Amino acid sequence: MAAVYSSLGAIVTGTFGVSVLIMGAIAEHLGVRAVYLMASALLFIVSIIAYSARSVMTSPPVSQEE
Repeated sequence: MAAVYSSLGAIVTGTFGVSVLIMGAIAEHLGVRAVYLMASALLFIVSIIAYSARSVMTSPPVSQEE
């Protein structure tokens, strides 16, 4: 399980670095206000997806017995 968490951490760190570079470039061209508006729109979309899929996230875990 430790390998899974370390892989997840590496993916999150890489994604954060790339997103900072992309948002920095967008802020240079469109302004900081546009970046905040895009981030709030994305957060709103993700919250709608999470709310609609809440039954999937709260379902009981599947046992791994053979």
